[in-house]
Amino acid sequence: MQTLPNSMVTTGPYAYIRNPMYLGHIIFLLGLALFARSKLVLAFALGVAWWFNRRVEADERRLEELWGEPYRSYKAAVPRWLPRLPF
Repeated sequence: MQTLPNSMVTTGPYAYIRNPMYLGHIIFLLGLALFARSKLVLAFALGVAWWFNRRVEADERRLEELWGEPYRSYKAAVPRWLPRLPF
């Protein structure tokens, strides 16, 4: 049985980007590809990035159904992948 959260999290890293953990994974894999100078690891990183994007699209549809207008407002204000930093 899945437990639903009581509220949306929009603070901390989620105030700047909607998917900080996925972005962290992608950055790590790209760094690994650069460090290893490996086209295979780079291809893997790009494949993972593609898969994460597909998963996020599905997650966002589900979150819109769950939270409605508050989530749509959050989506409009906070980018999916590249943060708008407050500098």
